[in-house]
Amino acid sequence: MLRNNLKAEDVEARINAQDSFKPDKPHPRTFTILNDNTTALLPQIKSLL
Repeated sequence: MLRNNLKAEDVEARINAQDSFKPDKPHPRTFTILNDNTTALLPQIKSLL
């Protein structure tokens, strides 16, 4: 945040705006990857390739 001169509120507003985005017609091959700090990411990605 410091290098971009952003306030915490600005960052939170941007995150909330991105989280609320829902496309009208999502791509038919859309997958969810868990990034919960407990599930390994690489095996999830490899399983989709």
